Amino acid sequence: MGLQSVVVGVDGSPASDRALGWMAAQMNSPDQHIHAVHGYSVNAEWALMAVPFDTTPWLAELEELVRSDWVRPAEGTPATVDGRVIEAPAADALIQVAEAEDADAIVVGYQGQTRWSRRHLGGTASKLLHRSPRPVIIAGEATRVEPMSTRIIVGCEKPDSAVHLLNWALDVAEPRGLPVVAVHVVEPLAWIDTYYPVDMVAVKQAAAKRFEDVLDQIRTDREVTVDLSSEARAGSALTELTDATKGADLLVVGSHHHGALGDFLSGSITSHTPLLADCPVAVIPFS
Repeated sequence: MGLQSVVVGVDGSPASDRALGWMAAQMNSPDQHIHAVHGYSVNAEWALMAVPFDTTPWLAELEELVRSDWVRPAEGTPATVDGRVIEAPAADALIQVAEAEDADAIVVGYQGQTRWSRRHLGGTASKLLHRSPRPVIIAGEATRVEPMSTRIIVGCEKPDSAVHLLNWALDVAEPRGLPVVAVHVVEPLAWIDTYYPVDMVAVKQAAAKRFEDVLDQIRTDREVTVDLSSEARAGSALTELTDATKGADLLVVGSHHHGALGDFLSGSITSHTPLLADCPVAVIPFS
């Protein structure tokens, strides 16, 4: 529990170094494990070449690179670190190792380099969000490579799903003595407010009461050893959650695995917060 065993995607890039360095900074025991994984696929052109291509020397060099240079950001961590190369597309390789090692999470870095990528996740991170049966932590450009020391924010939509997210956050927070804040955002519907004025103060108060009841239930079900509180906000969920991450260590949100197209069309919080948050984002699957 609490990130004892994690799989980190590595490829020698600044984003990869950031993800591995951040994860290494959270470890404090040799009983914890970081599995640094690089997935590769044999180029289709190689397979179709008339002259056989021996990949053995290239693969040996790649394995040495992973186990030496690419795990260097984890130097100094007390955790056990191993590097491995898997013949599979990156997302598939990470999921495969996470399942085999019963990992608590998969961690990847993300670097937005274009107008498009700053608004929509792509590549390995996106595939993991839509397919991984295990939590995925995305370390974006704002990630601070240092031990978590402030608080964990949990984006809560509904009381029943909030319990799952808050328990996961507490498992991470309690060994580190970090407070957990459940943030629920009430989004006004413009067309309703036009015809039927809405008292947003009353709506926020009702939401706050509903989630305080959730927190009380969690305190009944388990011994909570850190500060656990809730906060209700009004406005755009994406804007308010992003604002809540200022100075925070980690944002936790849930995912229903809608698929890339569904998330794109719906403006999914899951797909957009990793691009805008001021800290790493942990996406927890509900399935």
